[in-house]
Amino acid sequence: MNKSCHIDISAKMKEIIAAGGKQILEKIEIGGNMGFYASFLDPNGNRLSIWSKK
Repeated sequence: MNKSCHIDISAKMKEIIAAGGKQILEKIEIGGNMGFYASFLDPNGNRLSIWSKK
């Protein structure tokens, strides 16, 4: 599991889509200086999210 908090969410989402995933929530700010997240469905339909500090 990648525990880095400095991933590029936009770049990672492109990789996920290329691998058969489907983006369901664009990168949004959490607020309170807590970072950003985006959500997607994997090829099996599981909902997952990625988080980054920036």
